Amino acid sequence: MTATASATTWRNRIVGHADVPPGDLVPNPRNWRSHPQEQQRALSGALAEVGWVAEVLVNQTTVNVVDGHLRIELALARGKREYDRREEIAKRDADRQIQRAVRGRPSSVR
Repeated sequence: MTATASATTWRNRIVGHADVPPGDLVPNPRNWRSHPQEQQRALSGALAEVGWVAEVLVNQTTVNVVDGHLRIELALARGKREYDRREEIAKRDADRQIQRAVRGRPSSVR
């Protein structure tokens, strides 16, 4: 590796993923950032349209949320107390049906 490449390398500090109910996540008490009402409405609209696609980051040492405070607040405000896998399962099933349909068709490229 060259000196330039080694100077720009970084260590991935993401050590795992987990499905955790929003109510179990602990907001960082030192989080000084707040979102204006307009930004809160925009995020709420995006979540309603696109869904919950971005993960919340949690520091495993302190167990405090690092990123995603507003998403947690919105989830709790919408009554999401547990991790809901229904959308994930529905998407997986739809993807499987598509794959079955594609495999069942004769290939047009020969």
